Amino acid sequence: GSHLHSLIVTTPNDANPAILVNAATGANKIMNVVFVGGGALGDGVLKSGTGLLRVESCKMATGTVRDLLRVQAGIVVIDSWQTGGGVTECLVDIEGGVVYGNEIFVASTATVTNGVEVGAGTFIASDVYLLGQTYALHITADAHDVQLQNCKFLSNTWDILVDPAVTSGTLHLLSGSFDPKKVSASAAYLTGANVNIFFNQYSKHRQQQNQNLYFFPLCANQRSVDVRKHQIFFLMG
Repeated sequence: GSHLHSLIVTTPNDANPAILVNAATGANKIMNVVFVGGGALGDGVLKSGTGLLRVESCKMATGTVRDLLRVQAGIVVIDSWQTGGGVTECLVDIEGGVVYGNEIFVASTATVTNGVEVGAGTFIASDVYLLGQTYALHITADAHDVQLQNCKFLSNTWDILVDPAVTSGTLHLLSGSFDPKKVSASAAYLTGANVNIFFNQYSKHRQQQNQNLYFFPLCANQRSVDVRKHQIFFLMG
């Protein structure tokens, strides 16, 4: 397959990606690439083929881009994907396919709408730190499969947002922290989807984690869910 290594890439100012990976077979690799946004219409990387893409040590530095990484098909393996500045709609947008990730990071110095947006695709990752964006984890469609470990969500609006039309799928979160007041999901989703979350509570007011370990599936009849009213929890000390 093809390899891109140690480049500075400026994204286009039209509805095209800077890097298109559409191979149906084989493995491709992007490593040590710095993206400079050239406009709000173009993506950084578009993965549309059914083959394999490996991404290592890539970041957005400045400028504006639509989605830094948009996945429509195939398999993507991420090892360090981040934005330290600039403006983007999604750091990672998963419309289909499977994404395995490690060290996915949104810095509070960047302007990001969605840290990770997941539609009808699979997202399995660890060490996901999404800080300062509008929505950390945004689920937009049924048939999603999200399994995360060791994550920290600290958003301006919602740490976990599930669109009201979504009523099925899988959401498993193991270890990390989020603000329990910033979870938005419908009762239909909470009763119809496979949802399990083991997370520490993050207290915005105290600016620290406490030692309550939250477990659900939840039961709720409102769109905005305060998990503190619905969890089974164990006091760890």
